[in-house]
Amino acid sequence: MTLPFKIDFGVRKPLSQQVADGFRLAIKEGAYRDGEALPTLRELAAHWNVSIRVPGRAYARLADEGYVILRPGRGAVACRSGVRSWNGNVLFVSVGAQGGFFMPHFLQALRQGIEEANMRFYTAVVPTPPNGEGPDFRRFSAYLSQPYDLVILLTDNPRLRTMVRRGASKSLIVGRSCTRAVSPDVLISADEGEQAFVEDCRRAGVRHVRVLAYGRARCPVVNRLKAIGVRVELVRIYPVSGLLIGEGIQRAAHDYWTDARLRLKKLPELVYFADDNLALGSLIAFAEQGLRVPDDLAVVSMSNRGSALPFACDLARVETDPVRIGRETARRALDCIRSGELSSASACPSVYRPGASFPVVR
Repeated sequence: MTLPFKIDFGVRKPLSQQVADGFRLAIKEGAYRDGEALPTLRELAAHWNVSIRVPGRAYARLADEGYVILRPGRGAVACRSGVRSWNGNVLFVSVGAQGGFFMPHFLQALRQGIEEANMRFYTAVVPTPPNGEGPDFRRFSAYLSQPYDLVILLTDNPRLRTMVRRGASKSLIVGRSCTRAVSPDVLISADEGEQAFVEDCRRAGVRHVRVLAYGRARCPVVNRLKAIGVRVELVRIYPVSGLLIGEGIQRAAHDYWTDARLRLKKLPELVYFADDNLALGSLIAFAEQGLRVPDDLAVVSMSNRGSALPFACDLARVETDPVRIGRETARRALDCIRSGELSSASACPSVYRPGASFPVVR
């Protein structure tokens, strides 16, 4: 085994400190790449013919300084950021079903990164009643009263954001919107795809759009459409209770379009669905009522789950990849934890896919 430094048994400087200084300098100078595996304690002890405690103390010191990440049972890896790592309890809190379409991938990557940093990972959900009254602030306050070393919060609710900033010793906020009071450390945004869709609306001369959104979820496309002079109707759909969340959203959207009172209203030129399940329930209702897409009205959907595509394969859509979003958001969150620097950058790249449901002459 060849190492980029040597230790001197003839000086009074402790061997463990020499080992720590040698690895620290080697990592800083790039002898070990970020995330590269370091020699095991047994390999180092055999190389210098010393006790295994000598390299063990050195690695422990480097881990405390942030130059090494210790992975139980899998050895140590280099960390060139050189920032002190956190050891302790981490609580991840989500609000209702926010982020549901990418949540499994986000949580898996986040949990893996946090456990590799020797931190214990816990999850909790702040319930939100279906009647739109808002999250359970008492429940969230109870979570903050527990001795967690870091609280990661996924929400756009400004009050919850303020509570976690004031109540947690360390906090990291992930969300889809920036507020005046508290902006997220990691911002999830579908700006690219939505902006391209709005440009198609301008090109086609669209004047009236009805936007269907799930619950109180943020819907930035509304302001973008208004900015180009489009009259926008924002309709918030809440899931039917007693069903799985996706089925409940589909049923609620279907019931919305089959409501007799709605038949008296003039149809818009275009309907934009902020969720795939809203699109699926609505398209089924259109088929039942004999409404033709795009002859009677044009349709565009946010394709965040892929559930509507089998029903309407040529659906114009703002497409996002849940796996990519989840992993990228987790990566940015972990970068914030390791470096202590706020990101506030988009972690949710999206693309607009034109389709026959909204034909635009280019």
